[in-house]
Amino acid sequence: MKTTATCRIVMCAPGSNEWLVFESQFEADCARVFWSMPNVRSVQAQYGPIPYTDSKGKIHLHYVDLRVEFMNGFVILYCVRPESKVHHGELKLIVEDIRNHQLDYYGDRIEILTEKKITKSKIYEAREILAARLLKNSPDCQRLLELLRSKDKPVQAFKLLEEFGSQGDGMIALWNLMGDHLVDHVVEDASLTFTPVSFVRARSVK
Repeated sequence: MKTTATCRIVMCAPGSNEWLVFESQFEADCARVFWSMPNVRSVQAQYGPIPYTDSKGKIHLHYVDLRVEFMNGFVILYCVRPESKVHHGELKLIVEDIRNHQLDYYGDRIEILTEKKITKSKIYEAREILAARLLKNSPDCQRLLELLRSKDKPVQAFKLLEEFGSQGDGMIALWNLMGDHLVDHVVEDASLTFTPVSFVRARSVK
């Protein structure tokens, strides 16, 4: 759906019949990243209105872009903006006013979310994880995880899948294991996108 002022994106929350409306592609991508996390219970879009009082004592209403509830019940409210639109400070003042006066009634924390935290590589990985979940085969995941745990150092993904015996089924299992935080993409620069030549390792069992 489009208006002259903005482009709205409608998506269904995974595993539900709940349709959410986002004001930008970046908002929708941020939701995908949260949906891909195993510790996230729910995501709401355009949450509010939240009343807040400014420095002059005037009351305003504000809608946050995302409300994310985690499995432990912790709730974080996110104002999603491109980094270039945060520098002028107006949004920071709104967030600070909500944090100082009304936050306890709506969440545990409120943050500004930009592409510095939700990078293109994270968005790509979230898309792949969500797609892989629809095709998840638990025995494949277990077998691939056991294979990776037998390695004493990180291994390139394509070599692991060759040893697994199936590129397609193996990649689906690998994305599911990364989505469940059982396997790590080993990389020094977190902005780098995962590829078949990327290194992976099983996360240590505590």
